[in-house]
Formats: sequence, C-alpha cells, structure tokens
Amino acid sequence: MKTLAEKLSKLVFGNFAINMLFLAIVLTVLFCYLGHFQLAAVSVLYIFIYFMLGHILQAFYDLTHMDEYLARVHQKCLDKKALKEYLNHNTTRKRWIIF
Repeated sequence: MKTLAEKLSKLVFGNFAINMLFLAIVLTVLFCYLGHFQLAAVSVLYIFIYFMLGHILQAFYDLTHMDEYLARVHQKCLDKKALKEYLNHNTTRKRWIIF
C-alpha cells in the first residue's frame, strides 16, 4: 500500500504533471484572451481535477504512512515526559522551559 501511494504521488507531482499544469494555466489565459471561453473552461476543469487529485492522493499517502506519524508523535511525547521528569528530580538547578 505504501509503495502504491508513493508511486501515485510521484506520478501526480512529477515534472511532466507540473509542466502540464503550467501549460493548462497558460492555455486558460490565452483562450480567455482570444475569446474561446469553452476551451478555457476545459483548461480550468483540468486544473481543478489536478488539484482535487492532489488532495486525494495526499490524504491516501497520509493514511498509508500513519504509523510513521504516530511513532513520531509518541516519541515526542516520551521526550517531553523525560524532560519533565528530569526537571522535577533535578533540584540543584531549576530551569524554566515552556511546554
């Protein structure tokens, strides 16, 4: 599942896809300038689909990599607890740290 999410992300956010997005933006401006509003609407639709697909793939990537995120959050929590414990037991020097 993780490799599928990574491959899809590379496909959508790769150089070719970004170049196509840039081309769609340029064509939208050009078609609006020339008065071909139906063709401009197709270009805008492509841009909209690109961004919606990007959001969907980012959510899919986040779901497939959730265990790594949870491990990082858990490690931060453990570090915070260890620091609080150290400050509570260390009575020789008090340090003020904002949590």
